[in-house]
Amino acid sequence: MVPYLARRKIANDTLVFIFTTGDEYMRRAFLRRGWVENPITDSDVFDLRWDLNENAVDFEQLRPGQLCNHFPNNQELTTKTGLARSLPRLTEFGCDPETFSPRCYDFTDQRQIEAFMMDYQRTAVVNMMKKHAAYFKRIHPGYVMRHQRA
Repeated sequence: MVPYLARRKIANDTLVFIFTTGDEYMRRAFLRRGWVENPITDSDVFDLRWDLNENAVDFEQLRPGQLCNHFPNNQELTTKTGLARSLPRLTEFGCDPETFSPRCYDFTDQRQIEAFMMDYQRTAVVNMMKKHAAYFKRIHPGYVMRHQRA
């Protein structure tokens, strides 16, 4: 790293980043903070490598002190399918993912397809009932159902 900085007449304590995404906001943020960009994207001269996905990073080749914006095998957290497969396992820890995450389904799994179809049908029935209840209330504004909650 030191020879790279010396050739460019940059102070030895300057942080260097490699940037391979089109996110200009992040690039400008690094530059505003005094970082220097290494435009050679396949170089091993960097303190931070900012890539679009983890496949661009050879984690085995990172030297001590080198960072990247990904970590290996993170698909369980960073892909929709990985998250859909991981969230149901939270119930083992007493957590109900439906309280904080929208429903999602993995269409590569037949059981998930069936669960989606059942959920879709239930949602359709509930929406039809709500629509009919609203219509009934408009037609009979003074009617109170016997089992209606106060």
